[in-house]
Amino acid sequence: MFGSTRHSEHAMFKKVSRDHNNGRYLGFVKPSECRMAGEIIACLRLIRLKPTLQAVTTSAEFLTLKRHRDLAMVLSKETVWNFLFAIARAFYPIMRIVRLADCRTPGMDKLKYYILQADRILKEELPKIDIAYASLASTYKAVMTDDSIYEIGDIVLPQRKLKMADNDIDDEDEYAEGDADSDDNDSIDNEDGDEDNVDLPTSDDISLDDDEGVTFAGRILGLWKQRRPKLLHDYARVGYILSPHPVIMKHSRDNMSMEDKEATKRLITKLFIPVNVVGEDRISLQAKLIHQFWKEYGMSNFCVMLCLCQILTFYVCIDDFKNKTGIYEEAHIWVTAANVDVPAYQWHKFYSNPEQTVLGRLACRVTSKILGIGSAERSWKKLKCVLSGNRSNMRSEVAKKQAAIAGIHAQENNKQDKAEKAKAGLLWDDDDFKTLKMDALCLPLDVAPPEEVQRRTTRVFCAWIENWEKEKIKGNGDPVLEQRFKNKYCGLSWIDPDQPRRKKNVLTAHPDFVSLEKGDRGKKSYELLACLPGYDDNVANEDQMDKWEVWYRETTIECIKEYYNKNKHLGVVVYEKGSIDSDYGE
Repeated sequence: MFGSTRHSEHAMFKKVSRDHNNGRYLGFVKPSECRMAGEIIACLRLIRLKPTLQAVTTSAEFLTLKRHRDLAMVLSKETVWNFLFAIARAFYPIMRIVRLADCRTPGMDKLKYYILQADRILKEELPKIDIAYASLASTYKAVMTDDSIYEIGDIVLPQRKLKMADNDIDDEDEYAEGDADSDDNDSIDNEDGDEDNVDLPTSDDISLDDDEGVTFAGRILGLWKQRRPKLLHDYARVGYILSPHPVIMKHSRDNMSMEDKEATKRLITKLFIPVNVVGEDRISLQAKLIHQFWKEYGMSNFCVMLCLCQILTFYVCIDDFKNKTGIYEEAHIWVTAANVDVPAYQWHKFYSNPEQTVLGRLACRVTSKILGIGSAERSWKKLKCVLSGNRSNMRSEVAKKQAAIAGIHAQENNKQDKAEKAKAGLLWDDDDFKTLKMDALCLPLDVAPPEEVQRRTTRVFCAWIENWEKEKIKGNGDPVLEQRFKNKYCGLSWIDPDQPRRKKNVLTAHPDFVSLEKGDRGKKSYELLACLPGYDDNVANEDQMDKWEVWYRETTIECIKEYYNKNKHLGVVVYEKGSIDSDYGE
């Protein structure tokens, strides 16, 4: 509706979008069949554009068109947005993985962490999609989709047997990167089979409550379980236990499995032991490196400690990554590690002494890997182009150089194209995730530390009429000013002081709307739409006149201040004039 094919609607949307995003146009992200998670990304951007869309569909210019009334009605209902929010939030960790692949930046230390978070959040949030969909009125469903095609909450989904990962994917597929050294791994396992004093889980596989895939949540979890082992490769497992970020470090200590330990052995063997070292020399070098790694990591009980100790020659190293001792005991390096913008490989390069420690060398090699394979696919495409036609017999060295030159040229063109699309607001970015009320590590409010929960959930109310509220409202309203009023007043509660004590009811400002009132000499102002108990958002205001009334701010501010000063546990902090700066400047 708001695409460039409809000039008038698009012009309105573009203007309001700039007003709501500091002068920058923010448009829709169009899904594509060849784009992974395109529909979920489009849903994420749609949630971010919620204030913009509601401002457009309630503006006088849009209403004069007398078109798209059904869609405008849907966009004004909170139940619709709750449904979209439930979908996007359920797939939040998976979208974080897709975002890491899109950015082409090293992020191997976060991959397994996001996979485990996806296990948790999918189980928690997928059933909420059923509930949110069931709460939608049939008229909204008819506008949003064709009910005859797919129903989630109203009927039982058809039973469909899903092939589980246990039947389709064997252990060799999961550890494909270590197959070449499987014989060597077996020899080491025989030596240290009884080495562990800590009881670790043998597997970190996901369990399903609905193996048959009867429910919507069961079907999605079944599909996730099929694809999950392909993501849990050796690099993901080792990067997980070597992440320096404090949150991921604590998570890995609590959730590390025996499979992570085995993956570490395979990668050390693969990356640091030359292929020409064979026999007893290979076993001795392998034992030495593995022992040194776990000693540096801080888990010496994992090491080979029996007869192999007589032949081990250790590096002079006292660092202890897990317990933050030795070269890791400086407090400032962990402040840097907590910054999500600092790549893990860069942190290890500066602080893990990769020239002298096995842990530092392995960490730099593993965490510097990017997640996406787009670069490899494009390089192969350029190589096929170079070797086409009469150049099919070109020597490999010449073809490699020409493909590299062509790939660099294509990469520069791609950067320019992405920059233009980003400027036009057509690409998704990290700001799109802010609407889902989770941080970059998938921690919602109920999982974050207590001080962080208090900071995020506390709402600040400035108990005076701020200067920006006195701005003159022209025409039929100012959408930007209206949104500011909503941010300050909507959802707040108070008690009517004129009601008898036995009949005092808590009034609540409508969570989505404010009323544009005309005062003395035609002066217009936004006032509060107070909802009484029993107000139904799905019923027209004309049909429930006794359930709402307009309250003016001069009177309401004192009531709000008194109510929240008496009920401080509700999470609203009231500030008097002069004790805090206004959000929009004074």
